[in-house]
Amino acid sequence: MNINNIITQTYQSIEELKKYKQSLIAESVTKGIDPNVEMKDSGIEWIGMIPKHWTIKKVKYFLSESSVKNYPNETVLSLYRDYGVIPKDSRTDNHNVTSSDTSSYKLIEKNDVVINKMKAWQGSLGVSSFKGIISPAYYVYKIIDSDIYSNFLHYVLRNNLYLDEYRRISSGIRIGQWDLEKKEFEKLLYPFPNSTSEQQQIVQYLDKKIFTIDSLIEDKTKVIEELENYKKSLIYEYVTGKKEV
Repeated sequence: MNINNIITQTYQSIEELKKYKQSLIAESVTKGIDPNVEMKDSGIEWIGMIPKHWTIKKVKYFLSESSVKNYPNETVLSLYRDYGVIPKDSRTDNHNVTSSDTSSYKLIEKNDVVINKMKAWQGSLGVSSFKGIISPAYYVYKIIDSDIYSNFLHYVLRNNLYLDEYRRISSGIRIGQWDLEKKEFEKLLYPFPNSTSEQQQIVQYLDKKIFTIDSLIEDKTKVIEELENYKKSLIYEYVTGKKEV
């Protein structure tokens, strides 16, 4: 097997792991992690059956929009589809320019929900683990339901089963400029376990599983980098005559 084939197969393996991770999240936050639990119809077409003791909740009853400003000295945060809400300066691949005047940026408290209104349909939303500020172009919400565990909600909102709904309630002329309709988002329904303890159990289960999956993805990514470097070195040696065909 040649190097290119190995690289291609490794890329495919990474994509399969990413798909498995998303299906694991979707299954866990809609069906729970007890295979023997009694089920009922959720009444939500794309969700189907959910545990009988779970409750369906509408966004406007568990989230409240927040638009607190004039905190220019707080840490500027950014929202990534893959990493969630993190300090903007913690990564070098964010090329969005921070305004010289951040007084209009929205304040984010820990456990607030942050939504990139133009990329929600791509999964760019989640619960923040940081306090800071973010561009006024983002939606910020506070959790107002004490029966919702913030880390569980993070998984719920980023559940791939809802991406089509986020796309459906977004509008605009061009795909890259679709805006999530706030009022429509607040009408969406999500299933939740009745107890925060069960929500915490599911989060612990997912955190452990996802750590393992992400570690495998990281290892395979390193293998690809090493193979690419090895391939370049071989090409160089053939081109310079150090190796013969």
